[in-house]
Amino acid sequence: MIPLLRRKPGEINKRSMATAKNFHMEQSQQLLNFLEAAAEDPKLTPSHISLYAGLVYSWQRQGFENPFSVHRSDIMRLSKIAGRTTYQKCIQELHHYGYIRYIPSFNHYLGSLIYLAGFPECVARIQLGRIK
Repeated sequence: MIPLLRRKPGEINKRSMATAKNFHMEQSQQLLNFLEAAAEDPKLTPSHISLYAGLVYSWQRQGFENPFSVHRSDIMRLSKIAGRTTYQKCIQELHHYGYIRYIPSFNHYLGSLIYLAGFPECVARIQLGRIK
């Protein structure tokens, strides 16, 4: 049996607070980097931005692991995207433009895999005009 840590009421575990703070900063930075890149990329629409925000939220909920699994219905609900066609178009374009790596799954129970891209490379491609 694993012994329980004894804490006084109201005592905060400083280690877990620091970890949570780092994760929160990582999530915020990922979204901020994307928004900066999106501001310079004329191909992205509000649907792309909303979809990416939903993906970052799912990434956070699954422990900031790459890849992470997503289900279309959950991401559509989070992103406020009503149409399957819009969702599919936007997620494929985010993949094509290099913002994410999307590995579709045709198994309803497994979900698709998403890798969030690193942004220094992505911003460099946008600035050089390599993303068409």
